[in-house]
Amino acid sequence: MSEEDLYSRFANECIAIAEEKRTNWKHHPNVKYMLEHESHACAAQYVLQIKKTGLLSDEQIQRVASLNDAVGGAKKEDFGNGLACSPSSLRYIMHAVDLVLLLKKKGINVFQCIEIGGGYGGLALVTHCVAELLGIEIQQYLIYDLKEVTKLQQFYLQQHEKTLFNRRIFWGNTETCGADANNLLLPNVHVALVSHYCFSEIPEFLRQKYAQNLFPLAETVYMRWNWGSKDCIPKDWTIEPEVPDTSRGNGNTVVKK
Repeated sequence: MSEEDLYSRFANECIAIAEEKRTNWKHHPNVKYMLEHESHACAAQYVLQIKKTGLLSDEQIQRVASLNDAVGGAKKEDFGNGLACSPSSLRYIMHAVDLVLLLKKKGINVFQCIEIGGGYGGLALVTHCVAELLGIEIQQYLIYDLKEVTKLQQFYLQQHEKTLFNRRIFWGNTETCGADANNLLLPNVHVALVSHYCFSEIPEFLRQKYAQNLFPLAETVYMRWNWGSKDCIPKDWTIEPEVPDTSRGNGNTVVKK
């Protein structure tokens, strides 16, 4: 099956989940292939990395993971010390912790976030939860994604309304490739740009457009990168090997500013 067919099936599945208000959709092959394929081995390393920072207790890790797993029927696995959750939740928590660490090193306590490719909305939820636990305020969270996928994100995040307390999570016009961000961002509020694999997977001409529109606005950057040209990455940004290596030897990296 071609990559185009896989994305088409995933997009159609997102629409069906949202419109039919399905429950155990995280088990569906079209969703699992795209978003719920994290291995137990990698997730176990995420736990070690999170604990190494000393920022979250075991109870806090479990609490955040349980929130994410509560919707969609995620398959939970045992990670010891009473921690039972989906591997994907641990990935989101580690990515959120990494972002908060970047911000704290800069002395940033208030920020707004742009995410390119929002999955089902799990990172948006988890980042809000982790930021709150660590004393960081997210004033708004802007997502760019395909219109079919945003339906799933909206369906998912609406079910977490009590947790999010009407926080401002909204969507940009993907057809602009971020050109509308100038009119959507708050003035004088630190801007963090995140993208976990999506930015590196989109076609080169779209990647260049997003880079042109969003990179000048981004004061902090945290991106996971699997393939695609890095020609658009400014030379003063940092590119590091991904740990753990989810590409299993194919050279995934982490791009930071």
